[in-house]
Amino acid sequence: MGAAIGGAIGALLLGGLCITLSLPRTSTPILPTLAPPAALEYFDRGVAASEKGELDQAIDDFTKAIELDPKLAYAYNNRGNAYRKKGNYDQAIADYTKAIEIDPTETQIYINRANAYYEDKGAFDLALADFDKAIELNPNLASAYYGRGLVNANKGDFDQAIADFTKSIEFDPNYAPAYYYRGRASSEGGYLDQAIADYSKAIELKPENASSYFDRAIDYYQKGELDQAYADYTQAIELDLEPPDRLAGAYMNRGIIHADRGNLDQAIADYTKAIELDPKNANRYYHRGLAYRQKGLKEQAIADFEMYLQLAPNASDQAQVKQWITELKGK
Repeated sequence: MGAAIGGAIGALLLGGLCITLSLPRTSTPILPTLAPPAALEYFDRGVAASEKGELDQAIDDFTKAIELDPKLAYAYNNRGNAYRKKGNYDQAIADYTKAIEIDPTETQIYINRANAYYEDKGAFDLALADFDKAIELNPNLASAYYGRGLVNANKGDFDQAIADFTKSIEFDPNYAPAYYYRGRASSEGGYLDQAIADYSKAIELKPENASSYFDRAIDYYQKGELDQAYADYTQAIELDLEPPDRLAGAYMNRGIIHADRGNLDQAIADYTKAIELDPKNANRYYHRGLAYRQKGLKEQAIADFEMYLQLAPNASDQAQVKQWITELKGK
């Protein structure tokens, strides 16, 4: 089998978590129960503005609510949400921190700050501390276990991530992303059968998610189950897997399956599509060059091998590739 599937694609499995993950339960607004009427009026205006995407207006309104009631923790929380949406992460965290100082018992504020630490600052340990506190306050909160699972996965603690996703699923058994990311953690931990089962459940719950098919295909391939891998790569392609480099990976890996089966023309077609989508990836040219070489298309093979060496000048196999170029040129 072509070694590129495990090597070229494996790094995407969890390395993309911080890029592709937008936690659907982040930045949850919280409504106050008791506050001066004037403060509540500005607070309500701020919520409405935020929902319409008018973030500057929302910040102004929440700020006015805070001026009228400096102990209104929820206004700090929701202003933090607006700052975060604007990309002002330090100010968002400062507002979440102030909200916690005022009301240290509100679980969602810890989760909001944890998400900001994790997604925006890469401060995994601080995020873990906030998720731990949220779980301490509410041990049945699926979103806190889910978020902690993501952080643990990014830290490389896959067994703990699996345990966290399992708890999240226990409290919210119909949440497809928990199965999907437990599948990714299981895959990275070497538990391929469990990973495939989780991807399958994620597909059952959310069949339009191309990533579930793509990642399941990787594990099927590693198990030598080429028909299933091929079908999943094809489905991921049909669903327009994103981002483009991941879609390129689906074409690339399907091309490798074609090459494994001796279907060189189909392999070349898939490699070519992968190159169109991700033209700076040296590995795509290497594999297409191999296919051209096997077909005896010397000029095309030489061009691809030379591009491979240009894009990967420190490749460990450059001596072998240079030898192939020399042989193809007949020197």
